Amino acid sequence: MARVRAMTPAERARLRTQIDAFRRLPAPEREQLRRGWGHEPAAVRDGWRDLMQSLDETGRAEIRRQLEGLAPEERTKRRRELVEKFLRERTARP
Repeated sequence: MARVRAMTPAERARLRTQIDAFRRLPAPEREQLRRGWGHEPAAVRDGWRDLMQSLDETGRAEIRRQLEGLAPEERTKRRRELVEKFLRERTARP
């Protein structure tokens, strides 16, 4: 709430517009966006889950540490790079 109160009227209007656009989306799309994967294909979403499940706790912690230090756009890009590499390596295995 403090962040909203600190916004200028123009910023609040822009936020209101974004919220209204989100509310107009169909329920499945809203759910995907809530999970943070709304813009990613199902193969990438599933690949991320498979990648994380294939790692031990140390590997998962290392990826989380890498991602936490990145800006949101860079985090998304890096996460996708990791998934695509994992999927390429998985399909290359005999």
